[in-house]
Amino acid sequence: MTGGRAAAGGGADAATAESGAERRRAEGAQGIRAVQSLDAEQDVEAGLGAEADQRAGPRPTTSGLGQARRARYLTVAVLSLTLIAYALLAFGYITLTPIWQNPDEPAHFNYARFVAETGGLPELRAGDWDSAFLERLKNGGLGPTDSVASIRYESWQPPLYYLLAAPLTRLGPADDAPAQVFALRTFDALLGALTLGLAYLVAREVLPGQLALAVPAVIVGVPMFTAVSAAISADPLANLLASGILLHLVRRLRRSARDWGWPLVAGILIGLGLLTKLALAIFNRAAARALASTPGNDLRLDGPAGARAPRGGGAGSAALPGPEPRVPA
Repeated sequence: MTGGRAAAGGGADAATAESGAERRRAEGAQGIRAVQSLDAEQDVEAGLGAEADQRAGPRPTTSGLGQARRARYLTVAVLSLTLIAYALLAFGYITLTPIWQNPDEPAHFNYARFVAETGGLPELRAGDWDSAFLERLKNGGLGPTDSVASIRYESWQPPLYYLLAAPLTRLGPADDAPAQVFALRTFDALLGALTLGLAYLVAREVLPGQLALAVPAVIVGVPMFTAVSAAISADPLANLLASGILLHLVRRLRRSARDWGWPLVAGILIGLGLLTKLALAIFNRAAARALASTPGNDLRLDGPAGARAPRGGGAGSAALPGPEPRVPA
């Protein structure tokens, strides 16, 4: 009987040990499943993060941000120095060039003053070109009290510039021609500064990197540009509008989406150009070909080779209104 009890106790101990082992195996399996589930969740999160990073693109590094900041500082510094140099040169031309000694300056001045005094537009008449008087003017034979009111041969010009300039002739006394000339020359010099800004924007569309900064600097280095911009003439406004039209054309050719407001803006700019100087009619054909072309071509000089030398009716052929191809008979 005692042996039976011992056998029963041994069986119970064995059953208890086997139950504990099964319990430990179950807990171990549960722990493995938990670890596997955690690993799976981490893999999913890592995959989602990688996909999000791929969609967002490369993240800017500290060095990249520093380079971009330095590039902005360089752009601002070079453009500022360019405008300062232009301002100094223009001021010199404005103040040191004797009155009426810029090309056609008396005729442009009389046009603007006529608009200011009458509210109308002048009419070109016989005698508005006086060769003998102009020869005296050219050779410096006029005295400070001599009138140039008879020089009116620019009366055929479109009126936009003179409509804008007319109020400036009223800033001083009616008989203070030097003060009025100074005001008109300064107005034209400001138009020249705006032209330099637009020239930079055009260059940035087609030139790589910081090379676009050289364009306004080179323009300032052309003496005729600054001299004309600091004289009474419709040319500074014409240059400004021509730069705006060119920028509009180039941006049209580089954009991939069609902008249905583009023809309206182009028409307004070209219309203003024709109201300033008839020579800007050269943009009519260029705008028509740009409108008919496929937008989105890369015109940058550092772009793909195929984009730099387009064929057929692409952007390159629209940008330059060259001769039409001839068809053999």
